[in-house]
Amino acid sequence: MDFIRKNKRISFTLDDFGKEYSNIDRLLTLPIDIVKIDKSITCNLENDKLRYNLLINTCRNVSSIFKKEIVIEGIENEKQIELINSIGEYCHQGYIYGYPCNLSEIIF
Repeated sequence: MDFIRKNKRISFTLDDFGKEYSNIDRLLTLPIDIVKIDKSITCNLENDKLRYNLLINTCRNVSSIFKKEIVIEGIENEKQIELINSIGEYCHQGYIYGYPCNLSEIIF
């Protein structure tokens, strides 16, 4: 914890928010800059109104109350992009943008 506080020139990300140990307590106790919403919340988002409402409230609260940047994981189709864009300007990531690859496969 002391290392994190002393090295605030580095941005810290809380990954998989909403799953297991990545929770509200971490936002209260760690100097986190970016919160990545776990893909378990976005799974089947376009067909599940409860998940959609959970995502809306989570993003808005983490953004406004905790003043954290939000990245939404697990975006896999155009409908999910539309839904997320309708709730605010959050970054998103998922296989719809590209699959993981080796550094040697990246063309500059």
